[in-house]
Amino acid sequence: MKTLTIKIIFLFLMVSLFGCETKEYENGKTINSSGQDLHESTFSSELKFSGATSLFDITDSTVSLSWTDIEGAVEYYIYDSSSGTPVLHSKINAPESSLKISNLESGRIYSFIVRVKDELKLLDDNTNIVSARTLATPDAPTFLSRVTPVKENGVDRNPEIVVFGVNSGDTVELFSDACITKIGEETSRSSFVVIKSDQLVPGVTYSIHAKRTNHNNISSMCSTVSVSYGLKSCPDGYITVPENPSLNIQEFCVMAYEARAWVDLDSDDIVDSTELHFVGCNEIGCTTKNWGTTSYSPGSSTHGPPWRMLDANTAKAECRSLGENYDLISNLEWMTIAENLEKVADNWSGLSVGDGCLYKGNTGVDDLCSYNAGGIEYGILRSSKASMKLSNAEIIMDFSGNIAEWVDWGQEDLFTRAPVYCEGEWGEITNDFCDSSFESTDFMPFNPARIPASTYLNSYGVGLIEGGPGGHIVRGGAYLYGAKSGIYSASLSQSENTAREEIGFRCVYRIPHP
Repeated sequence: MKTLTIKIIFLFLMVSLFGCETKEYENGKTINSSGQDLHESTFSSELKFSGATSLFDITDSTVSLSWTDIEGAVEYYIYDSSSGTPVLHSKINAPESSLKISNLESGRIYSFIVRVKDELKLLDDNTNIVSARTLATPDAPTFLSRVTPVKENGVDRNPEIVVFGVNSGDTVELFSDACITKIGEETSRSSFVVIKSDQLVPGVTYSIHAKRTNHNNISSMCSTVSVSYGLKSCPDGYITVPENPSLNIQEFCVMAYEARAWVDLDSDDIVDSTELHFVGCNEIGCTTKNWGTTSYSPGSSTHGPPWRMLDANTAKAECRSLGENYDLISNLEWMTIAENLEKVADNWSGLSVGDGCLYKGNTGVDDLCSYNAGGIEYGILRSSKASMKLSNAEIIMDFSGNIAEWVDWGQEDLFTRAPVYCEGEWGEITNDFCDSSFESTDFMPFNPARIPASTYLNSYGVGLIEGGPGGHIVRGGAYLYGAKSGIYSASLSQSENTAREEIGFRCVYRIPHP
């Protein structure tokens, strides 16, 4: 009986010893100061491994540990020996040869040991220790860049800024100045973070800075690097149009000039005169339809001739290609501008609303309200009859005359034709146009001077209207139109294939409203 008991005890000890030799270390297991536990046979790997080589990329809360991968390695065990007693920190599969260690205390010395595990699940017994002190305070962020918008000027009131040179877990703050006025905050999950800013005021160019606070609640200095952003009320070359509640149109932005073919060579979102096409057509004779769409974008400037020979669908696509909230001007937006211009005294030849006639610009006819430029006109030193003033004192050019402009009936993704089609020669703009099939707000002058409707006709400079089967609308008239031009002038006779040298377009930017 005694012999049997001794044998059972012996077998139990053998099983226990075998289990100790093959068991892997759990995270946080304490070993003695030599880096070994009581069962030293676990540390009997025959692999020749030199252990940890260095600590690098040291920050306020992270260090990177390196070693040299060797043949036969299965896994590497990393021990934190900062307290004097090594504790298993983590395990890394071969052939990895480095590890970034995070969430460390700032300004403290850390020490690490690396051991290799072989195919027999044995570890080597090296005791090579590498040590380093984490920084007492975080370094400031190292680089800032715009995510949206990419260009340094824009109308996006909540631009997104990417901040580099941070650690995971940092609270990163964004400022519109040298870290005084906070405009955004995010918690980083890596070495960079994207922050959407707010509280920016249009009309200001900002120098945006950042700083970070680590998980130890220690903050960096303000970044010496910054990123510039000029927030505009409207895109460059656009003006603000006041709201018109009666038409259900909120305040928006419109090109002050007819669209030009533009290449933003310096990526600043500002239309420079040297960036505009010098003809406005593919060739002098203007024969190529829908040209330049792969190279040019619509820009607004007094310089350079208008972009022409685009059909309605292409013109709309070009406006929308500028980005979110950009579009071809809609009919109600056109009417909003026309109604506003009609009630401003400076736009009347008699300098009083309803006195004389509304200015028509370059129509090919010299009279009280029009002039003949002998063709399409652009540049500075224009006739005063080509410009009109809105109630907010903004100036819009060639809203009547020069070239006719595509107008989208609605504000959908694709160009929308007029909902009613009717034949008809050019005639006065009256309620019975097209058998009274349209709403008066679709095309009728608003007549702010309350002149008798029967006499408030084109003699007051409002323009004429033309029906037709096409349903694609151009408005304003052109230098070829003569008396037909005017701020309310409209032709519904164009088709989806129409592209002519006297037809251009004008884009809008619809300001996001709460």
